[in-house]
Amino acid sequence: MQTDKKLAAGFVLFKIFDGVHKALCLYDNTGMGDMPKGRCDNSDLNVFFTAQRECFEETSIIVTRSDIISQDPLLVGDHLVLFCAVTDQLVEIKKNPSSGKYEHAGFEWVDLRTLQKRLPAYLKPAVSWAQVILQQYLILQDEGY
Repeated sequence: MQTDKKLAAGFVLFKIFDGVHKALCLYDNTGMGDMPKGRCDNSDLNVFFTAQRECFEETSIIVTRSDIISQDPLLVGDHLVLFCAVTDQLVEIKKNPSSGKYEHAGFEWVDLRTLQKRLPAYLKPAVSWAQVILQQYLILQDEGY
């Protein structure tokens, strides 16, 4: 999938804490929840690259294709492509290298129910999708795949 300036891409990102997968919730200055995501740039090769770049810019986490747990991404509305991924990396919120500004005020690893409550309405369908993807991933892990 080629990039389009109107498109955005990002991740529902999971990390394991004491055997429990928790999702990354970023916060803006108002306390509204978000996920690592952003708009495609002219330099982005595809939407996965956009998601990688945005995740790194916003969290300092480098997501690779081997971290992806969803076969197919989710299209939210007609402009946002989301992937599900797992990481064991630490989050570090830094200033955006282009704007020199912080895009997020903080973060928290939360269960999906909490994430659902903290996100804006347009992102809520991503949580239901991520729940299904995570369940499928865990079944495959239990079966040794």
